[in-house]
Amino acid sequence: MASLWTENGPAYGLSWGDLRWTLDVDATIPGLLCDEATIGPLLALDGLSSPDRDEPRSLSGGSLIRHECRFNRVEALYQPSGWHSLRVRATWTPRDVNILDLELQLQADTVDEIMAVQAHVTSSCGVLLPSDPSRPSVTIREGSPNYLEMSHPDDTARIEVIGSGKIRYGLLGYDLERGVVLRARLRGIWLANRPEVAEISRQYQLFLDEPLPLGT
Repeated sequence: MASLWTENGPAYGLSWGDLRWTLDVDATIPGLLCDEATIGPLLALDGLSSPDRDEPRSLSGGSLIRHECRFNRVEALYQPSGWHSLRVRATWTPRDVNILDLELQLQADTVDEIMAVQAHVTSSCGVLLPSDPSRPSVTIREGSPNYLEMSHPDDTARIEVIGSGKIRYGLLGYDLERGVVLRARLRGIWLANRPEVAEISRQYQLFLDEPLPLGT
């Protein structure tokens, strides 16, 4: 059974992996911060980029136009200035008490103005284990508890490790115009024990096999 979001926002509370978390969609870097330990933010929005610009704070409180919690999903809609008609909807959805998904959806109303746009997500995970070359979009945090994070390979343009235990994903990277909807997905999983290769493979395949939510 999935955990339930609490509060009415813009700061939403959640029990995830036996820890209490706060998601403030109006923050400078909207993501999950642990209330009980120095972990996070996880699955946090870190702006937009294109070939000639990188704006890490373009998806933050200054561009937030609405937010709500419905059907146990926190949805936040951002319209960053200087990006023409681009709108980004972020949805954080708990799948069970240990699993949380982030879905990004990008739309625009113009033509030939938004080129090769990437949406960025960061997670400050702490101590990271080496990535498996066969699953480069899977990150493992060693600790108590252990944390497994993954992005969908079809949605992932690049992954960077920044400093000590921070992951930054560059998602999508396609041209965007009226009538086109781009979507990207990530998942975070808390595990009691350090995952074996078979368990990582199983969780990764479950994530890949899960269909996108219906609707736009």
